[in-house]
Amino acid sequence: INHDIDIDDNDNDKESKSNQNQNEDEVIDLELFGHCLYQLRQRGGYFEHCCQELSSARRLYWVQRFINALTRGEPQNGSNTKTNNTNDEDIDDKAMMSRPIEMYAYDPVRYLNDMLTWINNALSQEREFGLFIFRIPPRLIKKKLLMEDDLSININIYNYKEYPKQRIIGYLDRVLEGLFRPLSIRILSILNNNKSNTSSSDFYYDVVTAYRLCHVL
Repeated sequence: INHDIDIDDNDNDKESKSNQNQNEDEVIDLELFGHCLYQLRQRGGYFEHCCQELSSARRLYWVQRFINALTRGEPQNGSNTKTNNTNDEDIDDKAMMSRPIEMYAYDPVRYLNDMLTWINNALSQEREFGLFIFRIPPRLIKKKLLMEDDLSININIYNYKEYPKQRIIGYLDRVLEGLFRPLSIRILSILNNNKSNTSSSDFYYDVVTAYRLCHVL
């Protein structure tokens, strides 16, 4: 019986190691990816296709995150407390999640402000990601410095040319345009809800609310 238990433990260890190896294989080396993308500039068709696929994947990623932030909330950073009790773990998991943005839909000003703040943070993160991907690879920079020391080697300027700014701007436009539809639908719903209040007693409230919404925008 003990021998059978040892065999089962060994099988479980093998399965866990294989799962860890699969997870490690799924991790993408962004520096290597950026280097490969930079080298593809000389093949315009392949380069544009890779850029479109990258922007499509990132756009889907941000749309899913935006919907989750609106309806379910997102994990908060800096809360890694764990307990042995399962009930306490459920409570901690709920505490780690931020409140859904749509929970404050009753307050149109805060609702709109939270959505725009989230999109602004997403834009800053994606801009950093784009600047990391669309740059001269560090390996080529080191190679260029070594070649500059050797005066007998002719350096091809095209191999060390930076990306134009329009490349990063166009990339950000394609990625974040996916957030336009869910955001516009919710802004229109806010305005339509304010229009539904047709009584004269709510006229002052509607004017002030509209002014505050314009100030947020």
